[in-house]
Amino acid sequence: KEATYITENINGDIIVTDWKKNAVIVVDELGIFRYSYVGRDNYFVVSSVATDSDGQVIVTDYGGNRIHMLDIGGQFLRYVIPEGGVKRPRAICILGNGEMLVGGNLDGVAKRIRYLKE
Repeated sequence: KEATYITENINGDIIVTDWKKNAVIVVDELGIFRYSYVGRDNYFVVSSVATDSDGQVIVTDYGGNRIHMLDIGGQFLRYVIPEGGVKRPRAICILGNGEMLVGGNLDGVAKRIRYLKE
């Protein structure tokens, strides 16, 4: 309905965030629905999405002030909460080497965050 952010995963899946549905929607390369993710609590407000070289899906949660990490099939793995937290995470970019850059909407600060162990 209202795709806001879009990315492609290593397996060809197309992943979008939909603010009206407050969900991450995933379809395969033919447009066939694979799964959706709506967070784990009532504070979840979807914002942006990115994927890494392992196919993990990283979703910013504007309402919950955290980052959700999913496996390639959409199963929740864990929250990524950097030291000092993150205020209204909006934009996300995977930098490689287990790091991401997350932009906070409330304070305008971009944080470099290590989300994978070396």
